[in-house]
Amino acid sequence: MFLQPKFKIPSLEIVGAEALVRWHMSDGKILYPDEFIPLFEANGFISKVDFYIWEEVCKDLQKLMKKGYQVVPVSVNVSRIELYLNIEEHLLSLLERYEVPVSLLRLEITETAYTQDPKQLIDVVERLRSHGFRILMDDFGSGYSSLNMLSSINVDVIKLDRAFFKSLDMENDRERAIIETIIDMTKRLKMRTVSEGVESGLQLEFLKTIDCDMVQGYVCLLYT
Repeated sequence: MFLQPKFKIPSLEIVGAEALVRWHMSDGKILYPDEFIPLFEANGFISKVDFYIWEEVCKDLQKLMKKGYQVVPVSVNVSRIELYLNIEEHLLSLLERYEVPVSLLRLEITETAYTQDPKQLIDVVERLRSHGFRILMDDFGSGYSSLNMLSSINVDVIKLDRAFFKSLDMENDRERAIIETIIDMTKRLKMRTVSEGVESGLQLEFLKTIDCDMVQGYVCLLYT
């Protein structure tokens, strides 16, 4: 498990984290998710990876709370496979076992999950929200269902895909206009926004000016 912090804008206070997965090889090399997750999704092993990360998060939160630290919510990824299983029982069981409040475990669902079975996804999200889970829509803008998805599914946070921030200098007017429009739209829908993959001071300053709620990326570590 690897935790990447989320920072509030403009204070850059750490207000959360996302639990990511890294594979440490015996030779010391580190494999990143794009090198092994597609294989695990194809052979069904992805569920074991997800369950492992969920439990590691709950263990860490319990340990920190028992030591008296102030903790922040941690979000975990939920693959398409788990969405079509009765995952709330597994999640609630973990929270009970490690005495972690539901408010500290956030669930990230990729936008592409909506294209598989929209109705079933909507039902699953509503069940999870009824138990108190907050839902984040990950990789927003990476697929083709974005606007249609926003009109029909209740999520709490939209995470702008890192592809929007490939340009480090933010000089592309059309790119800036698209990002600003998305953030304005989500605020009208009473959702919060997180921009992923922010890696330059110019990107960060631009997001401050358009009232983005949070950022997730390495550049923030240089400002704290």
